[in-house]
Amino acid sequence: MAKLHGDYAQTQIADPLFEGVEPSPDGTVPAALQVTQTVQAHSIPVAPPLRELAKKYEEVLATQNIKEKTLGDLRLSFDLARAVIDFDKPSSLLDTNDMKSLRDLIGQIPAHYQKKPETRDLDPVAAVEAGKLLPKMGYETQKKRFDFFKRFVAWMVAEEYLPKVPGADIKLLVKKPPKGKPKRLPYSAEQLHQIFQTPIYTGRSSIARSGVKGDLLMKDGRYWVPVIALFAGMRSGEIIQLLKADVRSEEGIAYFDISKWEDEPEEEIKNLKTGSSYRRVPIHSAILNLGFLDYVADRPGGRLFPDLKLGSDGTYSQPWSKFWSNYGKTWKFRTPLHVFHSFRHNFVDALHDANVTDAIAMQLCGHSDDAAHWGYGKDASIARLKEEIEKVRYTGLDLSHATGFGWK
Repeated sequence: MAKLHGDYAQTQIADPLFEGVEPSPDGTVPAALQVTQTVQAHSIPVAPPLRELAKKYEEVLATQNIKEKTLGDLRLSFDLARAVIDFDKPSSLLDTNDMKSLRDLIGQIPAHYQKKPETRDLDPVAAVEAGKLLPKMGYETQKKRFDFFKRFVAWMVAEEYLPKVPGADIKLLVKKPPKGKPKRLPYSAEQLHQIFQTPIYTGRSSIARSGVKGDLLMKDGRYWVPVIALFAGMRSGEIIQLLKADVRSEEGIAYFDISKWEDEPEEEIKNLKTGSSYRRVPIHSAILNLGFLDYVADRPGGRLFPDLKLGSDGTYSQPWSKFWSNYGKTWKFRTPLHVFHSFRHNFVDALHDANVTDAIAMQLCGHSDDAAHWGYGKDASIARLKEEIEKVRYTGLDLSHATGFGWK
């Protein structure tokens, strides 16, 4: 190299790999190299094993106040990944074949395999074999399971444990549903009539056995949540976490103040889906006519519906969804496209049928529009919102039979 730069006085070989090597007299490469000094190899740090980084990643998310439900979804993805990927190997050895193996497992494992009697006691790989004839997870669930692991891999790349995401373009085995195909449908008029003729609204056996007919007329959380969802369009989690302080009044108009914060220090910070979920929703006369404000006034404080407990995933919607699903199966108003969220679809459809403007409808529902125009000005007044929400009607629906109930 010195000679290439014009320095012919350099006679000693400077490259440590060839230190001590002398050229043979005839200019050929020596048959045997006599190296006088051993070269010290550069130390290359060994990447931590996947199990260590998976734990670290979960701890990082926990410090960011990520909801327990999200952490639960991450753990489910890790459980599937561990079934086909060696979590004891260095993270730098994660490759495309590992990602394909996880994709294939997610695509072949039965839906709710941990609950099905045929597969609940089996590891994921064995569950695939035992559940070949069982329905598989849908596109959205498969995507969620795979995306959670891919986010973990992307984090490893950002932290420089991996040079790049392996198998970044791998596709799921299941096809994405065509655009326009509904995920949920509103309840029909017949279904709404059926729902409000079940024991919760006509008389139940006991507080716990609300799906069995009886003489107990009780206005508790199970009574109010469907009514509020239908006439206020609120999500189940938004309703169940309501505090007494969230029922307010302005200009003589009672409304739900849907916010993330609360005045009472012993209460946990509430969960809202998006920033646009912060809103005020006037209380429809159909809810008021059932004695809702009397119920609120009788509450000592704190949560309005303390009988509805927090789920293991840190949300109120998890146990409620399970209850409503079982209730719907018992009373024959549930279908794969008709779930509790169908009430919200009913509410949106009722706003559209009443020719409520898009701006007001989005404000009432907590939806947002990315267009720059909607970032200016202020929200509609509570009086205007009250005027518009009162236009919500459901043909043939009569709740007069459910007014004379008591509560504790």
